[in-house]
Amino acid sequence: MEQKAFSMRFFNSPISANSGWSEWLSKIQMRGGLAAAGIFVAQQFIASEGDRKYFNLVGLDDATTFARESHGEVPGKGNSECELSNGSMATVAAQAETYSGLYKQIYPEGQVLRQLESDVILAVGLDVDPAREDEFHAWYNTDHIPAHLQVPGILNAYRFVALEQALVPSKVHTPKYVTLYEVENEQVFQTAVYEKSRHSPWTQWMRQFYTRRFRSVLRRAD
Repeated sequence: MEQKAFSMRFFNSPISANSGWSEWLSKIQMRGGLAAAGIFVAQQFIASEGDRKYFNLVGLDDATTFARESHGEVPGKGNSECELSNGSMATVAAQAETYSGLYKQIYPEGQVLRQLESDVILAVGLDVDPAREDEFHAWYNTDHIPAHLQVPGILNAYRFVALEQALVPSKVHTPKYVTLYEVENEQVFQTAVYEKSRHSPWTQWMRQFYTRRFRSVLRRAD
């Protein structure tokens, strides 16, 4: 049975490939991916704040499609442009300490993300003490996200859990959980109401159970 999934990669541009990195992503990964059967969205974002400069999001109608998407086997494309293939660039990505994983959406229920519509997003990756995962989900879904969605300028929130990690070799462990927020602009994060939404009593309690966290504010590149 088909299972919709999302390939996510957060990475830095290696110095050796810096000049052609964005062009490669948009021409090879994105346009080629969109032409392939079973890929329903492909987007690229560049960070204005955070520890990873680039973010690739590719939506897959069938989770098994990731084998083609991640290795650059674009159906029907035999030209040299596509053969600049993701294989060599994936090796470079591995050297760039890539967070790379295959995820399924777990929030909101019954509303599958088809495309990130806003120009700015907030991405948060988390690992949590396994003994606290039930409380973690309850807190995130009933306290943390609702508080954020009350902030003017935060439009939507989507949560994901990893199905599979390390689509390309990586020097760092990929977060089990990722949340993507659609945001009107970067100024939202400078407001007092946003700061307040981040510090509920339950939020402050849960922070002690994070085993790893990353946060990036990114702007659409396409």
